[in-house]
Amino acid sequence: MSGPHEPGDALEAARRLEAGLGEAKARNRDGPPPELGLDPDQHRALVEDLEVLVELVGSSWRQTREEIRALTAELADLRRLADDARAALRDVRFELHLVRAEATGEGGAAPGE
Repeated sequence: MSGPHEPGDALEAARRLEAGLGEAKARNRDGPPPELGLDPDQHRALVEDLEVLVELVGSSWRQTREEIRALTAELADLRRLADDARAALRDVRFELHLVRAEATGEGGAAPGE
């Protein structure tokens, strides 16, 4: 399988791998199943590789969930900040007055100041 996958699909695949790994560990005690055509050392290496893979996928998934939670909290903070700013600026009136440079005089102050 290749291409993009939904996070839920990846999680389900990791759970199936974990379950399969548990079964493989249990069978490893009795030796590899004959249909695999592996000697005991190859089977043990395969089980160990699966263990590493499952741990990697699991830790990556946990880290991703933690990052999503942190980003969700940051987004909520930004939303509150935007709401507060919108509320604070609701009744504010901005005016822009353009004054010619000649009208400001030498001191740079506008007439009437």
